[in-house]
Amino acid sequence: MKAAEVSAAMSALPEIGALGVPEDWTWPPAPQTVHIYDKYSDVSTVLRLADENWMIPSKGDESTIRFAPGKVGLLQRRIVLLTQASATTGTLRRFAAVLVRDWDALRRLLVTPPHALRDVWEKYATTVHKTGAFKAVLKLACRGEVGHWTQRHAALVKSLDTLANEGVRRRTSALEGRQKVVGPAMQAAIVQVLDTVSTIDEMLELDVEGAAALALIFQHGVRPVQVLCLKVEHVQFFKDVRDDLTCIVSFHAAKQESGKEWEMVRQVKPEWAPLIARLHATAIAYGRRRLFSALGPSTLWNRARAACQRQGVRLTCSAVALRHSAAQSLADAGHSRASIQKFLGHTMDTTARAYIKASLHQAELINTALGASKLYGAILSIADSTFVSEEEIQGGFNRSSQHLNRGGVAWCEVQSRCIG
Repeated sequence: MKAAEVSAAMSALPEIGALGVPEDWTWPPAPQTVHIYDKYSDVSTVLRLADENWMIPSKGDESTIRFAPGKVGLLQRRIVLLTQASATTGTLRRFAAVLVRDWDALRRLLVTPPHALRDVWEKYATTVHKTGAFKAVLKLACRGEVGHWTQRHAALVKSLDTLANEGVRRRTSALEGRQKVVGPAMQAAIVQVLDTVSTIDEMLELDVEGAAALALIFQHGVRPVQVLCLKVEHVQFFKDVRDDLTCIVSFHAAKQESGKEWEMVRQVKPEWAPLIARLHATAIAYGRRRLFSALGPSTLWNRARAACQRQGVRLTCSAVALRHSAAQSLADAGHSRASIQKFLGHTMDTTARAYIKASLHQAELINTALGASKLYGAILSIADSTFVSEEEIQGGFNRSSQHLNRGGVAWCEVQSRCIG
C-alpha cells in the first residue's frame, strides 16, 4: 500500500473518541485467576486479574510484565486471560509483551471500521508476533460483539495476513540450501571432545553437565528445552549382553498442544553413556528432581561451550544448528520422511521434506561436479516416472563411436547390433 493511500485511509478513520476508547467498551467477563505451569523449570504460577504486574516463568527464566496503569492495564490483563489461558507460558508471555508494547497500534485497529480494516492492517501488523496478537484480540471482539465488531466480521479478521507464510518460506529455503548444517570439521571436533571427556575421571560438575547436554543434542537432535525438561526418572541404565552400560533417555516432544504430548525414547551412544551416568548420580546426590541444574537454554549451552573450550575446541555452532545437522544426516543416509519426522518429534512431515530435498540437491551438485552426462540425467528421469525420447538418447552419445553403452542403455549405428 502506498504512503499516500495509507495517509488517505487514516484521515478517513474516525478518531478514537468517536466510538469511545476500547477500555470503555463492554468486554466479556474474564476469570479472576489463571494457573500456569512451565514444565521446563517445573514452576507453577497464579496470574491474577487484579495484579498490575505479572511474573511469568518460561524455559527456566522469569520475566516481569508491567501493564499500563488504570483501566488500560485492566483491559490488557483481561484480554490475556481470555485468549491465552491454555497457551504455553512462553506464548502467553510473548502475547502479553506485544499488548503492552504495541497497545496504541492495537487500539487504532480496534476503532477502525471493519470496512477499512484491511486498508490499514499492513501499517500496524508488521511482524508475525504482532499479527498473531492483533488477530486474537480482534477475534475476541467479534465473538463478544464488542464496540462495532460482530460475529459476521470474523471471516474478515480470519483472512488478514499473518506474515507466517513468508517466514516459513524463508526457513524452508534455508533448509533446502543446507545453510544451517554444521560443517564436518566442527562435527568431528565435537565427537572427539565427547569421546575424550567420557573417559576422564576428574571433571568439573558444570563441565560434565555441559558435555552431557552436548552429547544428547548432537546425537538426538533435541532442543535445549527438552534437555532441561529431563528429570532423573526419565533416565534408565542397563547392562547389555557384554556387560557394557546402556543408557535410555525419554524426552518430551516439544511444541505440542496441551494434552497431546508424547515421549521420545532414545538410546545414548554407549561411549557417551558414562557422561549421563555421572550427571545422573550428581543430581541424585544433590536431591534434584531435574537432571540438569541449568535454569535456561543459554546457560546450558554456555556450559557446553566451556566443556569444549577446556579440550581446546571452540564450539562455534548453536544447538539449533546441530538439530538441523542431525536431521540432514538422516536425509543424506536415505531415511524416509516419516523416519525424519519421528526423529524430530514433529506432527507433520513438512520440515522432513525440506531435508530430503536438500539431500537431492546435494546429489545433483555432486553429479555436476563429477561431470555426469546429460544422458545420465535423462536415464535418471525414468525413475521419476517420465520418459526418455530416442532423440535424447542419441544426443547423449558421442556419435563418432559406432556403439556405446550408458547405464544399461545402448545405441549403435546399425540397429540390428544394438544391445541392452
